[in-house]
Amino acid sequence: MVGNSTVKLLEMWHNFIKIFKISHKIYLWQVIVFLIVAIELLLHSRHTSGKLKPHLQAEKLEPLFQAEKLRPHLQAENLERHLQAEKLELHLQAEKDPYSISDVIKAMKWMELPNKMQNLNENPVYAKFNISRKEKPSKVSLLVVVSSAPTRYDRRLAIRETWWKQCKSTKRVSIQCVFMTDSPDASTDIGKEVLKEKVKYKDVEFQNLRGGVEFGKRYLYHLVWAVQNFDFDYFMRMDDDYFICLDRLMNELPLPPLEMFHWGYVHCAKYVARPDESLMLFSRDLVEAFLSQDPLLIKGHPWADEMVATWVHELRLQKIYNHEPRLHHMPMLLVIMNVKDVFKNVCSKYIGVHGSYPKYMKILWGLREEYQEPRNVSLNKYTKECNVPHIFVWEDMPGLWRYEPKRFITNPVWDTRKQESGKNYYVGREEGRG
Repeated sequence: MVGNSTVKLLEMWHNFIKIFKISHKIYLWQVIVFLIVAIELLLHSRHTSGKLKPHLQAEKLEPLFQAEKLRPHLQAENLERHLQAEKLELHLQAEKDPYSISDVIKAMKWMELPNKMQNLNENPVYAKFNISRKEKPSKVSLLVVVSSAPTRYDRRLAIRETWWKQCKSTKRVSIQCVFMTDSPDASTDIGKEVLKEKVKYKDVEFQNLRGGVEFGKRYLYHLVWAVQNFDFDYFMRMDDDYFICLDRLMNELPLPPLEMFHWGYVHCAKYVARPDESLMLFSRDLVEAFLSQDPLLIKGHPWADEMVATWVHELRLQKIYNHEPRLHHMPMLLVIMNVKDVFKNVCSKYIGVHGSYPKYMKILWGLREEYQEPRNVSLNKYTKECNVPHIFVWEDMPGLWRYEPKRFITNPVWDTRKQESGKNYYVGREEGRG
């Protein structure tokens, strides 16, 4: 739509030409008047322009950049990249997908930074987490984050009494293990207990999130928190119902670190290939690739594994997923009658067991044997590469898990009632039996 200032300039130009045709000459004073009026109209247009709509139009970007004094720092290819991305992929309407001019400016400034990982709080998406950067991030080979709801004290205690004891640095591998849970309400009994737990064990960190089915946002928070606080080689996030043979994992951890490396249980299915979110290990460079996405384009999802699959798809990454067959995923331990027989010497046959609720966590810990693996054995020896194209089509997911990925910049919300009880609480495999 052509603005009023543009219409007035066109009318002036038309009259200017008419005078020339009639008199066959133009006086200098007429040219000067035309230029003065034109400049005044342009300045008026710049100062009265409204908010930038999501479909970034070039004619609106230019005065915005001038007003913010960004023009000298902009590269033509960056402007083109934003315009093309918006035209070809987003096609969003302002009333459905609003975000501010400030967000646009911050996003474009951040994308120009050479050291993005040291300036995550300049990113308009990550800044909302309000995670301060540690002045000197701690150097570790492996950072382990166990995601746990505030009410799951029994699971955290079972982990502390079992495989958590192996979370000790060796000459080969330095390691840090933390529980991450939602910020507690100190006025409630649960909140008071979690605060006491943090003080007592010093292994609990709080995340400023609402809880419920927002595992994608929670996972993004974990990534940002990890980069802000640690200089790690590998980042592993896992559920609080996972038994892990941590000493074996540490012994097999590839060092020096591999590039663009993933390890975990993989659903290697055509059009919906994705890592299972119950346990995902990524190398540092892959984490940085995820976090370096354009703040205006990075997408979220209620489920972390589908969100990661969306990122891998949109970043056009291939040959990333490495499936670990020694991770027991199904059937659930709850339906296995002879657990002690099936999992005898558990860490010889397996490296992890999903669905290990407190009772089974302690049983498995008692079934482990002293780990003795030849040196120089890497996880690569056992993993199987997922060879299907890493394409993720969210519409092809089963109905219970089917949600459309949405951009984080728009503060997306999904209707996840089909997976919650009456109190914004996720019904997991233990309660739901599946």
